[in-house]
Amino acid sequence: MTQSLEPRFPQELVDAMIDAMRDASPSRSDEVKNLSSCSLVARSFLPRTRSHMFYNVTFATAEDIERYHAMCLVSPIIPAAARRLGLRSNDTSNVIDNPLLLAILKLANNVQTLVFNQISWDTLPQAVLDTISSYPLTTIMLHDVVIPSIPSFFSFLRNCSTREEIELLLSQTLRVESDGPGEDLTVERIPRDKPLVVKSLVVNCPDTSREAIRTILLSASSPFNLQNLRSTQFLILPTDGFIADGVGTWPTLTLLRNAITSTNPQMLRSVEAFSLLQRPPSFLLYLPSVEFL
Repeated sequence: MTQSLEPRFPQELVDAMIDAMRDASPSRSDEVKNLSSCSLVARSFLPRTRSHMFYNVTFATAEDIERYHAMCLVSPIIPAAARRLGLRSNDTSNVIDNPLLLAILKLANNVQTLVFNQISWDTLPQAVLDTISSYPLTTIMLHDVVIPSIPSFFSFLRNCSTREEIELLLSQTLRVESDGPGEDLTVERIPRDKPLVVKSLVVNCPDTSREAIRTILLSASSPFNLQNLRSTQFLILPTDGFIADGVGTWPTLTLLRNAITSTNPQMLRSVEAFSLLQRPPSFLLYLPSVEFL
């Protein structure tokens, strides 16, 4: 019965039905349940359901790695379906040291989005960095990341096999603990061509991360190129809560201005600065479109 029905449905229609079912699922658990059911309908349903089920993978515990590695041994298609990969480590569960991690990373060579969460950059082995730098990246996300050696971080970024343009998201607490030798971390006054072209930038951090953001984005040694930036969202909140009359927001506003100065005004289309301005700034921001919320 199944074999006689399969030819009646073009693969494009099968994929569209699976996409619609996934989008209609109210939760991730429902989505997985529905996709699992779809995978049992017919062979033509398998490729699309697998691509959705294994699109996003996050390693936060040793059990996550061991379970995923076991699935990879059963079906090599699973790691090839991964498009978004997250690495999360902390004091109680350091996934970076797991010997199975590198084997998985070498199989998941189609990853386009890298997410680093609660990572100290110096704990990442060079073999891990070499492997993930070969991914065809379109998005890099840093959440609560400590960078003890900025030269090592910048070196990784320069070696990344990214697509033509990337999206960059910086959130939570970011710390650059030491400058390190051989890197010019002064703010660059005249933007130069750099290898990592950023088309979208999202910053959502406390003001204690302001200096780290400046170093990552605007220092002369930074590999990030903001000249093709099309949109940016800035949310840098004071650690002590709301500051009346805008006192204390000027360093943050200056950071935003410096970032905008590094862009091409003909490319930039949208700037969102959430709760940043509580009174007019002392300087002008020339932009095609500015949205202050």
